[in-house]
Amino acid sequence: MLHKKHLGVTENGDPCNADGVVAMEIVDAGGAIQYQRTYPLWVDDEGVSAWTISAHILIGTNGTGLLVRSRPSESSGFYEQIFGVVNGKLVPFCGPFPAMDIKPDASGVYRTAGPLGPQANEIPVTVGTGRFVIAIPIRLDWAQGKLSLAAQCPESAAGNAHAMCQYQMVDPKSFLQKPKSVTFVRLYLSPNENSGKAERVIVKPASQIDLLTYLAAMELKQPDFLHAPLPGEFPVNDMASIGIAPNSDGWLQVRIDGKVGWIHGNEDLDALGLPEPQDEIN
Repeated sequence: MLHKKHLGVTENGDPCNADGVVAMEIVDAGGAIQYQRTYPLWVDDEGVSAWTISAHILIGTNGTGLLVRSRPSESSGFYEQIFGVVNGKLVPFCGPFPAMDIKPDASGVYRTAGPLGPQANEIPVTVGTGRFVIAIPIRLDWAQGKLSLAAQCPESAAGNAHAMCQYQMVDPKSFLQKPKSVTFVRLYLSPNENSGKAERVIVKPASQIDLLTYLAAMELKQPDFLHAPLPGEFPVNDMASIGIAPNSDGWLQVRIDGKVGWIHGNEDLDALGLPEPQDEIN
């Protein structure tokens, strides 16, 4: 259920004509509220700031849930939150997630990507590292009502306390820019500075460069999503996020003029022609 409000004047008392959602409720068949969240609505010189909310059934091979999508008017992306029934009670499985890649099929039905064991399904998520984008599979456990990183990675880099997992690049060529001059990168045979001396590989403006895979220790952070933000607080304060684990470093596998190896560090990423570091997309 969506509760909407009409604004006849702005905060300055100027006349306006704006409508928007100020609250969302999930209710059972008897009308009892199972979950609720509030949203701000205001009008300023730049226009109306309001949230768009929609709900959809999410179907997986091992379970079925509710997918709630929300988006502020000034944003092009959605926050997505999954709900399901655990021990007979409707509960959120996560806070609003800004990086899920759940799209409807040809019939308009939202589905998970596929099974992960007997009681879980995969949810695709795309995350920006600050220079490029990678795909990270998320495990949706219907029985326990939670999300976790899906990748199981037995390998680990020496000296790193976190498990290192390989992740697929998303449209890698779109992030590469041709180097403006002849330079070089330090190419390692394996993602470990102790694996041997790095080879200095020349990078030219005409070099053929391919980004192959990304190796990193990622972590999923979830604030107290069982309790939605209070009225007046930012409506997605309980937002989930994915980022590189503290005290760890990512490695990028590349192919430069046919030579394959691993690089890391801003100096070599700059030399390769990748964009300047930006804030991570979480």
